[in-house]
Amino acid sequence: MTDRAVPRATPTPPTGAAVARQAGASRATVAYALNGHPGARVHPLDLARTEESSAGR
Repeated sequence: MTDRAVPRATPTPPTGAAVARQAGASRATVAYALNGHPGARVHPLDLARTEESSAGR
């Protein structure tokens, strides 16, 4: 019998909806915050929570 490498599943990135739920923000706010949309006014606390949630902390 031969030892075979077990394929490992690659983790999927979090969805915008999952990040929004965890950050307590709307999906639109998450999109604006993560995409760095110019002219979008995202509150600094929302931006911080969104970035923290998307990093999976």
